[in-house]
Amino acid sequence: MSSYDQGYTCIECGHKYNDEDGDTDERMCNECINKLSHEELVERLEKAESIESAIETLTGNYPEKVEENCDSTWFKADGKWYFIMIEKCAENVMEGKEK
Repeated sequence: MSSYDQGYTCIECGHKYNDEDGDTDERMCNECINKLSHEELVERLEKAESIESAIETLTGNYPEKVEENCDSTWFKADGKWYFIMIEKCAENVMEGKEK
């Protein structure tokens, strides 16, 4: 641990962190550093070449198995099945604005 035993305050979320669970140069906790911005997430999803890679972008894990059933997409990760709905919405809906 650094010489500052009280820890540091993340400039993004305000939580306390130290040099083991954050970056003192960036002045942010690891959780905030690892979050993707909305724009980065949308860009990565649009570039995804498969449903598996899109699921990996959203969850951080490549699915063991993906199945489509009755217009629904299910994926298996860590031995459990999950339902996911991926739809591209109009930009004005995503922003919560009407044009």
